[in-house]
Amino acid sequence: MCKVYVLTRTSQKDKKTKEESSAEIKAPEKKPPETAPAPAPLLVKEPPPIPPEEQLQLFKWILQEKRKVKTHDPVEKKKIDGEKALLKEIIR
Repeated sequence: MCKVYVLTRTSQKDKKTKEESSAEIKAPEKKPPETAPAPAPLLVKEPPPIPPEEQLQLFKWILQEKRKVKTHDPVEKKKIDGEKALLKEIIR
């Protein structure tokens, strides 16, 4: 037969009475909500416009990347084909 020994130790925290522990858990006092000042609108600085020649190069590059995409989903393929058609119109 095996003997099993269990060692337990009590601490001061464990000896608190119900009254002390319930006194520690008080409901927080309700205060009226403070109104925060409205945030100031952020100023967004717009970048300079892209020159038409650079736009054309960018559209050609996007079209080349769209041609590289391999899709297996017919819905996604139709969407990419529509985007490619739009890019071709813009380039012309």
